[in-house]
Amino acid sequence: MFPKFEKLITATSILAHGIICGLVLIDGLVLNSIPAQLRHWAELFIPYSIIYSIWSILQLVLEVDNPYTTDDDSDVDTIYSYLDWISSPAMAAAVVLTMTFVMAPIVHIILWGLSLLGRRYIQENDTDTDSEAAKSHDADLETEEMEDIDLENK
Repeated sequence: MFPKFEKLITATSILAHGIICGLVLIDGLVLNSIPAQLRHWAELFIPYSIIYSIWSILQLVLEVDNPYTTDDDSDVDTIYSYLDWISSPAMAAAVVLTMTFVMAPIVHIILWGLSLLGRRYIQENDTDTDSEAAKSHDADLETEEMEDIDLENK
């Protein structure tokens, strides 16, 4: 069912996928503590997957050369050998659908769980949030609101 992968792991593949993935994970989960939300899968990954699939088809139809293929590779310049929409469209569609609706949600749920570890929640009755500066700021806002109401009534 799957085509033979002759060069499964290469230095180019590791640099293009593994190193970048590691850097993004470190940046997003450790350094910046960016919260991953479950809705991000539907809002970001599904449109990206559709656009990428369209591009993989257009690359074959418009005969855009793949710079990473060599002379001994197949005649078709696919992005990945399993995204060959010309010779095996059912296989390419199965890969796209599986990656979009099975693998991506699983990976996203794992990332969501990891992002929960770095979250810090502040309770409303926390004494640190009731500082004098915060109380003063709240009082200033209330005074401004009252002044605005008085001006509107005049």
